[in-house]
Amino acid sequence: MASLLAKWSRFLTIIKQNGGIRGSIVMLFRTDELKDGTLVGEDYLGNKYYKNDRYFLGRNRWVVYGNRFGWDYEGSQIPPEWHRWLHYMTDETPIQNPPERHSWMLDHQENRTLEESAKYVPYSTTKPKMNEVRLPPSAYQTIVTHALSQEREEIIGLLCGEVCSSYIQIYTAIPFRRITHLKDRVEVADEDMILGSQKSDELGKRLGQNLCVLGWYHSHPHITVHPSDQDIRTQALYEKLNGNFFGLIVSVFDNDDANKQQTISMACFRSNKEPVKLIIEPTSAITRVNDYYTACMETWRSIPRVLLDEISNESDDCARFTKMLQFRETIIFPMTTTCESLDKHGVLSFNISHS
Repeated sequence: MASLLAKWSRFLTIIKQNGGIRGSIVMLFRTDELKDGTLVGEDYLGNKYYKNDRYFLGRNRWVVYGNRFGWDYEGSQIPPEWHRWLHYMTDETPIQNPPERHSWMLDHQENRTLEESAKYVPYSTTKPKMNEVRLPPSAYQTIVTHALSQEREEIIGLLCGEVCSSYIQIYTAIPFRRITHLKDRVEVADEDMILGSQKSDELGKRLGQNLCVLGWYHSHPHITVHPSDQDIRTQALYEKLNGNFFGLIVSVFDNDDANKQQTISMACFRSNKEPVKLIIEPTSAITRVNDYYTACMETWRSIPRVLLDEISNESDDCARFTKMLQFRETIIFPMTTTCESLDKHGVLSFNISHS
């Protein structure tokens, strides 16, 4: 009976010390517990410090923050002199033994980072993904020429550029041979990925800019420009290497039933399926124009070499001969005619045979 009376008496003491029934409910809401103890002092911020050695070490000293802080409060509101006592650095309170003041000591300042006007917002270290890609006409020409070289199978290549403040600037497209010859799937060899990075570095040195491989392109012959599930999976793998990496699809030989003609469509995509804006326009960032023009023509002229490498790996002699005839009609003749026309007007001064 005596123990029950003692507990009841202590309960009433706790309720009284915490401001009655209403104050106890508020204290439970703020601290999740109710305690009773001896008030040992109060700082200039209105925080009250209590002690009760009946509690276990680590819980026998505590602070009740002043109501002027509202619901948002933190330990940094405690002045350093009371911080020493609260964390058992000393057993004497600042009232019993006031700390000695030195000229080099700074005054305590309240932490106001929880206030809306001074709230601390951490800066994200994750770079935002660029949702705009700018493609020069020279790279567009290389991509379309490469795509038109195969009507029944997809082609593939890499895109070299740099990340600008709010967009990705592509400088050139690098065609590569395929390791698969399927209508709905295309892959590039790992060694070609390394070679693409090397070519990108070389171009960057020639142009005096920091370039790298930032995207890949492939064709969709006779189908729409929308990425397939396989395209999304491939793009997701590339994004693990570089968060800004994007994919570009060029749809060729796709019939427009309304106009009774074939159309060429081009679009960029990412694995999260968020829209990526594609702008085809000349870039003004080039300072070494002659070097850039030479590099663009080299990548365009590399298309026949890439296709010849694929044909030479054909095991069937009959199929290889057939593809050589198609190659001559669809690639060699059109590109030679284009080069002759450019050379005739003084724009070009090289021979396609160097390819």
